[in-house]
Amino acid sequence: MTLRGSYLAGIGILVLIQLVTAFGAIGLLMRMSPAVQDILAQNVYSTAAAEDAMSAMLLATASDERDQTIRLTDALSRARQNVTEADEIPAIDDLERFSRQAIDGDLAAIVGAVEAAERLTAINRAAMQRANARALRLGSTGAWAAVTLALVGFAVSILVVRRTIFGVVEPVEELEAVVAAYRGGDHYRRCQGRAASREMRHVLDAVNDLLDRAHRTQGDELASRKD
Repeated sequence: MTLRGSYLAGIGILVLIQLVTAFGAIGLLMRMSPAVQDILAQNVYSTAAAEDAMSAMLLATASDERDQTIRLTDALSRARQNVTEADEIPAIDDLERFSRQAIDGDLAAIVGAVEAAERLTAINRAAMQRANARALRLGSTGAWAAVTLALVGFAVSILVVRRTIFGVVEPVEELEAVVAAYRGGDHYRRCQGRAASREMRHVLDAVNDLLDRAHRTQGDELASRKD
């Protein structure tokens, strides 16, 4: 690969890694946001509905029974609209059956309604914990993916820097040293640069060839003068 192609490939890989990291972070946030919204929409609302149902049932004996019945009906309706777990349906059925009897003051029905509401909230708490665990795993996976991409980018950066140092910087320094030595009277020093890039190797070889020719020319001139 040419020097130009090598650098372009290295820079292209770095740019690609940056793009993947950026869009990966965006995708991670877009996936985590619905997970949090699902917790609110599906589980918190159901838990709030169960709490409202218990409150309406217990307050019915101390306030306007008609208003609390309407509140109870609304709470049960919201609970049914936010069913996400199969176990919720029996709990909601029991809550509805017992709470309507509890409004009339049936002590056994009150106990049954409270137990049904507790089951409903427990089911939704467990669902929230599972959703939270999924969000945490997703975040952890995304974080490690970003770290991995960053390490790959770091490694590629080191390779590009090493390629620059060994392929260009050191050969240029070698060329400068050889030219300076020649000007100082050392006509035998030549460019080495074995690790140089192909283009720089051609330049160094050309300089060595020019120095050899100049040295031979000087030698011929000295020999002709002696003659």
